[in-house]
Amino acid sequence: MGSGDGAGRQRSIVVLVVDSDEHARFIYRSMLLHHGYDVVTVSDGPTGLQVCDASPPNVIVIDVDPPTCPSLDVVRALAEHPRYRGRTIAMTRRAMHHEQPALRAIHFAALLIKPVDPKLVVNAVRGAFGIAD
Repeated sequence: MGSGDGAGRQRSIVVLVVDSDEHARFIYRSMLLHHGYDVVTVSDGPTGLQVCDASPPNVIVIDVDPPTCPSLDVVRALAEHPRYRGRTIAMTRRAMHHEQPALRAIHFAALLIKPVDPKLVVNAVRGAFGIAD
């Protein structure tokens, strides 16, 4: 998944990671870089929207819990945008059955319940592009 414009080279896949937890951003960024992805990290949903407007990523990994996203409106705007439909991976602590209907109604490539193993994030990113393990 290297970058370049030579024949036979693949365009880089850019992953935007949106998470208020600095340690989580570092871990997901490190794991995704290790697997050949270009990674941009931000700490909140509104900044994530700005990044998407300025330099659209190929896939979004977003923590949907406050304070990263104080409401599901930001998440819904990203996940249901034609560019990101099927390419938005959500992470949440909302593991209780009654908390999930609103999340499941949004078109995510994956909904991961925290704590999330970074390998699952990489697998979800791969899955968003139809890449099998």
